[in-house]
Order: sequence, then structure tokens, then C-alpha cells
Amino acid sequence: MRLLILFVILWLSACTPEGLPDDPHSSTIDTLAMPEILPLHSLLLLAESDLPAAADPDPDLAQRGADLRARAEAIRAAAP
Repeated sequence: MRLLILFVILWLSACTPEGLPDDPHSSTIDTLAMPEILPLHSLLLLAESDLPAAADPDPDLAQRGADLRARAEAIRAAAP
């Protein structure tokens, strides 16, 4: 199925008429403007500031986490 889709795309691209105006789908990389890539650090800081404070974790979840960690350690210890 993927091969058929690829064949159809290649066949349609071969049928493109001459003199077709440039657009992002049929132009070369040199004619396209490069998008500005912003640093992600500020976005991560903003996302962390929106999180609620985790000073008082749920005791049930903390106990489940401890149990899961103990099970994982037991499995690792039993593995050859």
C-alpha cells in the first residue's frame, strides 16, 4: 500500500505543468524562507511555573510508588 501511494505521488509530480508558480510544495529549499527557531528553555520555565506545588504529595500515591520501586528492585535482583 505504501509503495502504491509513493508511486501515485511520483506520477502526479511528473505531470506538473511547466511554468507552475513556486509554492512550498514544488519549490526548492533555496527559495523557501527558513523559520525562526526559538529557544525552548523559556517555554520549559513557563510550563514549570504553571504547575502546582508538589510539597504535599498524595500519601496513597507515595506508598504505591514505594511498592513499585521495591518490586522493581526485587525483579532486578532475581534476574540473572
